[in-house]
Amino acid sequence: MRACSAATLQLVGLISTLTNGSSASGRQIGLRLLAAASGDAASPPVLPPNPQLAPGTAFTLTKCFAADEVDSWAALTGDSNPIHVDGAAAAAVGLAVPVLPGMLLAALFPAIIGSNFPGAVYLSQTLKFKQYAPVGHSYAATVTVEKASGSRVRFDTVCRDATTGAAVVEGTALALIKQQQQS
Repeated sequence: MRACSAATLQLVGLISTLTNGSSASGRQIGLRLLAAASGDAASPPVLPPNPQLAPGTAFTLTKCFAADEVDSWAALTGDSNPIHVDGAAAAAVGLAVPVLPGMLLAALFPAIIGSNFPGAVYLSQTLKFKQYAPVGHSYAATVTVEKASGSRVRFDTVCRDATTGAAVVEGTALALIKQQQQS
């Protein structure tokens, strides 16, 4: 079993949010995955209500990236910087262990927005990389509604080391999100 299995289960738990309000088949897939993760296929968990766009509303995803996931990211993006995958290369530049690519962590922000608001169109993202993020640690990415104006929603974004609470990546995101009609 991978070292990040607990974080993987937290990610699966996010499915209850991202499938809520989407297609019935997507909802059923999410329920089946959650039931399988909990070991209880007979009684799937109750889904939370649809996300709201009120200022201050926050959505968090906790994730631990294992070395094999970093290898996959490097292969997919062509990021051949060895400090991400090779301990000796990381040590040669003064790092204790390989570190995550900053953009891999930043990719959690659109994942949260797109998963909580299916059909959202990501318009922009500003980023400040605050410190190194060692491979194998857990990170909590949070997007918080700052302002909603029509279909444009601005989010504050922060990714923190889940153990220390230290900010690793900060910024803001802007997305187009169709407002749900009230019945």
